[in-house]
Formats: sequence, C-alpha cells, structure tokens
Amino acid sequence: VAGVIALLTILILTLQMCSKTSYDSYILYAGDAKISTVSTDGDSTQYQRIVSALRRVGYDQNGDGAIEISFKSLFVLTPDELAQLSSDSTADISLATTDRDTLESTLMAGNYYLCFMSEDIFREKDAVYDGAFFVPLAQYVPDGTEPEYASERGIYLRSLPFAAFIELPEDTVICLRNVNDYSSVFNSRDSEKSFETAKRILVQILTFK
Repeated sequence: VAGVIALLTILILTLQMCSKTSYDSYILYAGDAKISTVSTDGDSTQYQRIVSALRRVGYDQNGDGAIEISFKSLFVLTPDELAQLSSDSTADISLATTDRDTLESTLMAGNYYLCFMSEDIFREKDAVYDGAFFVPLAQYVPDGTEPEYASERGIYLRSLPFAAFIELPEDTVICLRNVNDYSSVFNSRDSEKSFETAKRILVQILTFK
C-alpha cells in the first residue's frame, strides 16, 4: 500500500510539473482598467486578446516552440480615485486595495520588468522612486520616430502603432523597470534574463509597424 501511494504521489507531481506553463516573459498592467477575463459572447476574453497581441512582439525565449506570456493585470487606483468610489463599490474598493499591495510586492520582488501603467500610477511610482526606478527610453526609440513621452522614462502607448492591436486605455504608459535598482537584491537569480527579455519586447513594440 505504501508503495502504491508513493508511486501515485510521484505520478501526480510529475504530471503537475509537465503541465506547468513555462513562461518566456512577464508583463504587467497596473491602472484603472479592469481587464475582463470573462467572455460575454462566447468569443475570446479581453485578457486573452491582450495576451494574443503581446505574442506578436514576444519570442520563444526558452526554445520550447511556444511563446508563453505571463500577463499580470492589476486594478490600481490613485488615493484620489479610490476616495471617489462610492460606498456601494465595496468590491472595487477591496480589489483596488488588494491589487495595490500586489503591485508593491511585484515591483519589489517580481520578474515583471516591462510595465504598462495608467499615466497617474506611472507618475506616482516615478516620483516615489525619484526617477531611479524606471529606465530612460530614448536609447530604445528607433531613429526617425517621435513617440509621445510622459517623461523620459515613459512613453504613451497611444503614440505607437502597436496601440491599435492591444486593448489598453488611451492614457497607458509603457515603461521598463530598472534591474539595477535597490529592489534587485530581493529578485530571483534570473532577474537579468527577465530584464533582457523585457527590453527585447520593448524594442519590438517601439519598432512595430
């Protein structure tokens, strides 16, 4: 009996490991848009369509023949926006509070270096870290193009051709978290790899036609 239990345990663990998705890249959205994961017409969800769009600029980093993207969508409001919610919006208040905490932990210790943020959240984070948390983006912008900057560390998605293929709000800012900031001491050993992947996808987005 003990042998059968051990065999079943090994089989279950093996199946779980085999079925676990191996992600090539990690991309974050944080802002006042709630990305829907529910289909209302039997078609793909908004979340699925966003991931599909990101696959157009992603690549098979681990060489397994598939482009897999971990897209974390967080409903994050500024303190003013949160204060404006009515007392009837308890679900939104709870979600926004939880997701703000998740954003803080993700920025401190996660592998999500390529970020899409609402303008207000981007400016808030950029100011808190005194401009040291995000990478200046001009070095990645191709010659002959003039994207609209929210600051030297953020570009409005609406000014890029890629905006037509991804369902994110008009005020969305794309930015690249700095792998060399003080939070890197908390990050996993593959931080550099995740950062390089994020940088490569950023260039693909900026040069997308």
